[in-house]
Amino acid sequence: MPARGGRLLPTMRQGPFGGERALANYAGDTLESMNGTTGETRQAQTVVGVLAASNEIYLDATWTQTLPEGIGAQG
Repeated sequence: MPARGGRLLPTMRQGPFGGERALANYAGDTLESMNGTTGETRQAQTVVGVLAASNEIYLDATWTQTLPEGIGAQG
């Protein structure tokens, strides 16, 4: 959409088609997970994703934010 003077407004336009793009990142919050047998608790990292065209939300948890776990969470 043109602005004053015929210049474009500085916006980021994204028009993905369905299934073309998914966005994912680690959220700042962690989830506490407890082993029912031992009672041991651990903090799990939260991975949040969204399908860009439909705004469908995806949530997963990993123990760390390492590359192999991050890729595994999105597969």
